Amino acid sequence: LLGATLADAAADGTLRRTAARALGEAYVTAEGGPGVDPLVAALGDADPLMREAVVGALAAHAGLPAVRAALENLRAAEQADIVKAAVDAALTPPAPPAP
Repeated sequence: LLGATLADAAADGTLRRTAARALGEAYVTAEGGPGVDPLVAALGDADPLMREAVVGALAAHAGLPAVRAALENLRAAEQADIVKAAVDAALTPPAPPAP
């Protein structure tokens, strides 16, 4: 149901972005999981706010090779500044904790 909502361009944008977050939180694991493919597919959505939400849903999983490659490909082609910033943040490793 979440994947179908995410893919439905006619659905409410807020509902679709919520579906992206839910997929990322519940259906993507350190090994991958069933949420990866629908989220990666949604990186091609026409709505930049949707792409930004999908990047946010994938950000915690940027260490997965398929996710990292998809984010790098998106970054290379992306025109919307809000999405580019989200991708840059997702691909930047966290700073080490202060001593």
